[in-house]
Amino acid sequence: MSVIAVIPCRLGSKGIPRKNFRPLAGFALVAWVAAAAKQATSLDAIYVSTDAPELAREALAPILTPGSPPLAVCTRDSSLARDDTPDLPVFQDLLTRLGVEGFDDLVVHLRPTSPFVRPADIDACVEFLQTRWASSARSALPAPCHPRKLYSARPGPDSEEYGGRDYTELVPWDPHRHAANAPRQLLEPVYQPVGYVDAIRACYIKNGSMEGPSVALWEPPEPDRCVELDDEADWARAEALALERGWRPGEVG
Repeated sequence: MSVIAVIPCRLGSKGIPRKNFRPLAGFALVAWVAAAAKQATSLDAIYVSTDAPELAREALAPILTPGSPPLAVCTRDSSLARDDTPDLPVFQDLLTRLGVEGFDDLVVHLRPTSPFVRPADIDACVEFLQTRWASSARSALPAPCHPRKLYSARPGPDSEEYGGRDYTELVPWDPHRHAANAPRQLLEPVYQPVGYVDAIRACYIKNGSMEGPSVALWEPPEPDRCVELDDEADWARAEALALERGWRPGEVG
């Protein structure tokens, strides 16, 4: 049985160029989550999967300290580092090379874009999955909007009677269970994945899934740590939060 952390860290990024290697409050983004992983007590090893190994080693150098868990930078092929590459083949490639594939082998998915994860929360998520029969544990928070209240959009039908003016037609996302005007208290609770820290049993990744048949909810204890880094506005908010609280990699607590 092993517990490993995998940090996907490709060079490219459209929303924020070279995002994973860009300094956030003085440290490369990838260094934040790697420092937290280095201080977690539940991990046997940490692997950074990247198509830019030299940049990754340079970015991680300020936070590398002796001792366990060891951290290795693993080169991935450029075919696994495109904008449209999903997580699954990246993880399958790495786990195949490592020979990690058992039910009791846990893979902790840590994203550079969740820089404020705490070592204690990594350990808590691992312990949570180890003591349950679920195939994975996914960090999620209550969703701000219920999917049964949502619409998709499509071009409205032409109408000569009203001058043929174009408009966008709203179509219930789920026409059989649409509840746009229903009180929220009558709707089942729904959760939105936040990518803070996830754990998956390795055998399910080997067999083609990043979560398996039974996904356990693991709710982060401090929601304000769950940031999104999709554009420059997100980046500015995250950097301001880090500076306001005096956070540094490995000291986010």
